[in-house]
Amino acid sequence: GEHERLATVFDDQLGQVRADSWVHRADFDPRRNDHVMVNGRKVAFEKREGRTRIVFLGDSATWGAGVEPAEAYPLVFQDLEQERGDEELEVLNAAVIGMTTVGEYRLLGDRLLTLDPDIVVLGLFMANDINWNLGNEHLLDPSPSVWIRLWGRLRKHSALIHFAHLRLLAFSADSGAFGGYGGAQPRSSVLGLDLIDDRGMHMLDYFGGEIATYERRYSATMEHAFTLLKELLFRFNTLAESSGFQFVVFVIPTASQIDDELMMFRWPDPWGTVQRRGYDVSEEDLDFQKPLNLVREICEETGVLCVDPTEDLRRLGAKRVLLPADDHPSREGHRVLADTLAGHFD
Repeated sequence: GEHERLATVFDDQLGQVRADSWVHRADFDPRRNDHVMVNGRKVAFEKREGRTRIVFLGDSATWGAGVEPAEAYPLVFQDLEQERGDEELEVLNAAVIGMTTVGEYRLLGDRLLTLDPDIVVLGLFMANDINWNLGNEHLLDPSPSVWIRLWGRLRKHSALIHFAHLRLLAFSADSGAFGGYGGAQPRSSVLGLDLIDDRGMHMLDYFGGEIATYERRYSATMEHAFTLLKELLFRFNTLAESSGFQFVVFVIPTASQIDDELMMFRWPDPWGTVQRRGYDVSEEDLDFQKPLNLVREICEETGVLCVDPTEDLRRLGAKRVLLPADDHPSREGHRVLADTLAGHFD
């Protein structure tokens, strides 16, 4: 908890972001500079004539956690296209570790549009993006609560407040005392204590939050998570139409979705973990393809192009395309992701 507090910035626009992230140092004001540094790369505000600029948004899966920066799929995709003779393609990996789709929308609209992208690719990491968005939904409010901003600042500057926050989250997940979303309209919560489904799985928990996306019968909490995703993709697409870029959703599936069984490499014994945590879940209760199908349906409803590499990854299996003790893509996995994306690029 102390390490997280010191290593995190509770940003009023982007959500909880690592303190060493490039976004805190990047100056997107073209009146002061002719370029901006994005993930260690110098990017000119003025785009060269005839050049196609593609901006990749995403979290750790797009950023390239566990591999070298040049091995992450956005830059591998650029290499593939340049090998095919497209020398006028400029790829920018603007992913931020830990950022949610809500924060990525704000990052694009508030800052990255100054780079005049032709295409924006959103890497949607199915391991946590759907459920974690719920914790940052307040960032979409044009007039966010002063209490939310204040609580974030208190967590940053007070070890006691941050400790109390973590203990309350743990208590709410263990006891269900704060409940989940009630009725058709979800409650807003400064602390995120009500982000628990009716099986006791907290949406901001790596383990329970992912499993909740696989349930055949969604709770009101998870249904709202997909409603929020639909709203976000609609906003992205509206921004694309008004700003003149093409918007693409690129799905990054989980190990469970690739192999169609419960596989979570951070937890070598996932069903044992389910039992130890007291979740009332069995194999019959889960459908690993359901969230992928819902994402494709939402893309179709909102008119967004969606590229899904799950079938290409499935040919090699989760153990080859993901890191051995993690759910992030391996070097080989990033290569498959880049190949799939290149196959859709015209």
